[in-house]
Amino acid sequence: MKIVVVVNTNDTVIRMVDEEADVLSEISGLCRRVLEARAPEDHVIRVVVSCDDMFNLRPMELPRCSNLCGKITHLPATEIYNPGVKPYIRKTKNLFGNFTCVYSKNANFHTGVALSSTLFRGGSSTRNIKHAIAHIFVGCYVQSVLVHNCVFTGNLGVPVSRSNSAVQKGLQTEFECRAEPLVGVCDENMFAISLLLKDFGKPLVDVAAGDSAVASVRVNICRTGVLNIFIAVPGGVDARTHLDETLAPVAHRLFAAIARVV
Repeated sequence: MKIVVVVNTNDTVIRMVDEEADVLSEISGLCRRVLEARAPEDHVIRVVVSCDDMFNLRPMELPRCSNLCGKITHLPATEIYNPGVKPYIRKTKNLFGNFTCVYSKNANFHTGVALSSTLFRGGSSTRNIKHAIAHIFVGCYVQSVLVHNCVFTGNLGVPVSRSNSAVQKGLQTEFECRAEPLVGVCDENMFAISLLLKDFGKPLVDVAAGDSAVASVRVNICRTGVLNIFIAVPGGVDARTHLDETLAPVAHRLFAAIARVV
């Protein structure tokens, strides 16, 4: 059974409840929760109850790092791979050129033909990525390892309506930033809400000298409650700082700010 609560700002909040639940109690509790997270002048204008199975919900899950992307810069050399990994090297070609690749459980590594740099992605821990790099590449030719993008994935545990502007307002207030809707993105896929956060009033995290600050955060929320957070650091952060661990509290703050209003 689906309960939809609409307030005077056209914000819409959805809950799926068991058919045997006390519907009046569920409506009362949801309305109270909706109004507690909004402005004092807001009020409920409509409640709709229907038999609907459209949402395949999963339990609430706090965000965890699901993807790290970055770049390894190599010093000039004719051979950058450790001898033991040579049987696992694969050659590939795409629109960006020719690459030699090594696939591992810790990350995937794509090296250009000039052997000057390697792109990595698919990792979930900088510690594990560094462990893989130590096994794959000759250490004396690794000049730097920078992380440029960190993705966190979680689940709000409740369905999310596309007509919920409180998410945008809540994130702008919590992070003192601009939250721009990504127009057209939600129409092309199952995202209920897609926002780009930028122009932060205060840095999201402290960074070491020489490292870049977080430039933007993209938030994608699916109608089923799945949340993906893309944190971009264009200039890169040294992998030794363990960016995924540094950004985890930020991802949790984002999650909490969103969960309050959905």
